[in-house]
Amino acid sequence: MTFSPLHLLFPAVEVQAEYKLIDHLGLSLIGGYGWPTEPIEDEDGVEQDVRFDVIEVGTQVMWYPLRKFRSLQVGGELMYIHVSTQEPIGDENATGLASGVAVGPLVGYKFIVGPGFTGFVQGGVQFIVLHAEASDDTGATDSEDASAVGVNLNLNLGWSF
Repeated sequence: MTFSPLHLLFPAVEVQAEYKLIDHLGLSLIGGYGWPTEPIEDEDGVEQDVRFDVIEVGTQVMWYPLRKFRSLQVGGELMYIHVSTQEPIGDENATGLASGVAVGPLVGYKFIVGPGFTGFVQGGVQFIVLHAEASDDTGATDSEDASAVGVNLNLNLGWSF
């Protein structure tokens, strides 16, 4: 069981639980929740912080070619991300919703020290597909579909038992 200390900067919390399927193969479930804010300018040019709610759910499959359940990791990650907001911006109420999927390969290194202190660092490439929608109380709406290739970096700390 590990968590990502880097997510605390957003602010968000992400936890990951890995189960050893066999000696050299692990399956992880990942879940997270965040509440970052972003400055947005209204139609009068006044900037205000808007809060977003972020939910992520995903999985990883990791193969450990050198040692049982530690050392070099080779695998992949699949992540679903949902972002929403419903905030007043200036004199209008705006709602926004975005959801997407990120998938890609990872390479990393996992260490277990002493009675179970665990950490890992992973890096890889991910393909991202998303859909976003926004509307306001005047009836104006907009939507956008997008895809991109990005970098996936993970740093987790926790405990193995």
